[in-house]
Parts: sequence; structure tokens; C-alpha cells
Amino acid sequence: MQSRALRRSLILFCLALLFMGAIEIGLRLFPNTLNPRMGNVVYSRYGEFPGGIYYREPHSGIRLMKRDHRDTLYFNGYRWEHQTDSFGFRNPVDVKSKDVLLLGGSLVYGHGVSAQDVVSERLRVMGVDAYNMARQGDGLHSSYVLFRTFLEEFAPKRVVLFAFNNDLADLMEHPAYAALGADNPPPELLEYDYRKVRQGIFSGDTTQHSFGRRIRYHTLAFRFWRAMGKEIEARLAAPAPGANDTGAIPAPPYLQPLLDPRALETGRNYYRHVLADMATRCAQRNIEFSIVHLHAYQPARSRAHMDAAAEFVQLLQATCEPLDIPFHDTTTLFEGRSDCFLKVDGHFNAEGHRVLAEYLKREVFAGVTSKQRENESSR
Repeated sequence: MQSRALRRSLILFCLALLFMGAIEIGLRLFPNTLNPRMGNVVYSRYGEFPGGIYYREPHSGIRLMKRDHRDTLYFNGYRWEHQTDSFGFRNPVDVKSKDVLLLGGSLVYGHGVSAQDVVSERLRVMGVDAYNMARQGDGLHSSYVLFRTFLEEFAPKRVVLFAFNNDLADLMEHPAYAALGADNPPPELLEYDYRKVRQGIFSGDTTQHSFGRRIRYHTLAFRFWRAMGKEIEARLAAPAPGANDTGAIPAPPYLQPLLDPRALETGRNYYRHVLADMATRCAQRNIEFSIVHLHAYQPARSRAHMDAAAEFVQLLQATCEPLDIPFHDTTTLFEGRSDCFLKVDGHFNAEGHRVLAEYLKREVFAGVTSKQRENESSR
């Protein structure tokens, strides 16, 4: 009796292995069969898990991309080759010049597009020695930490900080900034030891993952069942057709802090402290410092959405003007330009990077700031 039960258990175990193996082979041979939401769970490398492209720097707590790392990334149905240099940034390994540092998030990193199409590479073709320090998810906090860590070492001639509307939402995720007041500088200005940050960056990923965790993340079949669970959960949580249908399109979650007066005031204080420090450090070294606001295309924008985006532009303008920081807004450049963005995703496609590169070459890297042009024209 026991031997019969054992045989049945072995048969069921073998069938389960065959079933999981069939799923694994199918997911690898036919990667485009899943919808983007499930595909993100199964194929994405965006994370600090085994096989992910990130690790955590222990002193500052910021997330970093692995150095000298090559992989094929997936998100929202798009695949692209990802390669970092010896510093952990998305640049060709043979790029030496760092005359122009580009700081920002996924729009500048080049999420969803090939390396040759990214704005930094297009600028290099145009004769601008651009060095891409942007990463997915980076806001002003992470950009500032990278700025302080590498400013002396890279010794650039220009620093361009790209700001996006979700930067304030990212900032609000840090508990230390919830009570940030007008006279309280954030900790990264005075408290971080940037020598230790650099050591943490070059120590690499020291995380020790358990065997079970490695199996769960390296095996697509296991990730598939996790994706199935999330898909069922999302469908159950989705409102029924017509439920709560007021006809109004709410602002997306990443814009909500811009509609909250308290969060907006915290953002103003933070931006004032950090941008003033960046501008001062650049001025002391004769480095030109400027800020570019990136506009994202939205096919159906609500009044709340437009008001929140306008609040962020106003926040940036109001911060830059008294600090004499050149500010550029790409809202007009990309308004209504659906041809510049990846479908279902919202990041720049190859055309968007081309348009942005030409705009930067013309407006930001022309050698004369807009304020100087205004002064010359008024004489």
C-alpha cells in the first residue's frame, strides 16, 4: 500500500516537473504571448532580486545599477539591450569624456529603446560629449547623491539635471522628508559621507540570496504563477463597468503630491535647498548648470492632471529664477506629440530621443543661455 502511494507521489511529482518545464520552455520560446502587465512580472529585471540589474548602496540607501553589466531588459512589451560602464551608468564602455553630465530618470536613461537611440548617444553624434548618469526611478534625491559623489572625479564643464513630474512623488517616499522645513536642509547635504558612498558603489552587490530565492526569480515558470496571482488580483479589484463613472479622469497617483498643499510646500523647501547647493558647487568650479523639465505625453489628460503638471513647472521656475539657474521647459516641444512616445508605456521612443537631443543641442548647449540672449536683445 505504501509503495503504491509512493509511486503515485513520484508520478505526480514528475508530471508537475514536466508541466513546469513545459511552461518554462514556452515562456522562453514565445515571450510575447503574455499581456504587458503579466510580462513585467515574468521578465522584468527592474529590481534587487536575483538576476535584477540593481543593488543598494548602504550608506546613502540609493539604488544603483550593477557595474559592467550586460542584459536584455523587458518592460510593457518592449525589449532592449542594457549595458553599463565601469561606474554603473548606461554608456558605451569606450566613452571617456565626461564634459556634459546628464542627470535624471528613466526618460533620459533610455527605457525601452536601443543604446544608439538614447539622447546621450545622439548628442555624442552631434559633437556634444554627453555622459549619461540617468537611471530608472531617479529623482532629485538620487541625482544629487550621484552629483556629489562624482563631481570632483568627473570634472565636467556642464551639468544638466532633467526633472520629471513624478519626482516629487518619489521624494515623498522618503520618510526623512515628510517634515522637512524651510530652514532644515535635507540629510544628503550635510550628513552623508560621500567617500563612503563611493566605496559602497564600487563594492558592488554584496547581497547574499538564498537558494530558494534564486530559484524563484531565475525560473520563469515560478514567476509566471506569481504573475497569474497578480493578474487575478488586479481583475478582481477593477471596478465594474460604469461604477463610479463621473466622467472625470483623475490625475495619476504620481501627480497626487502636486495637488497636496503640504506635500507641495515640502517639495519647494527641498528643491530650494538642493538646487541652491548644486548651483553653488558648480559656480565654484566654473561648471555651467541648467535644468530641463521633461514633458510626458498623455492621450487623455484631466484638468487635475494638467493642473498638477503646471504646479511642478511653476515649482521649478520659482526655484531656479532667484538662484539664476537656466531653466528649460519641454512642454510645448512634446505637447500632443504621440509619435515621440512608446505606446502603452509613455517613455520616449527613438523619435522622442531624437527630438530631445536636437532641442538640447539648439537651446541648452548653444553656448548662450536664454537669459543672456534676452539681455543682449534688450540692449
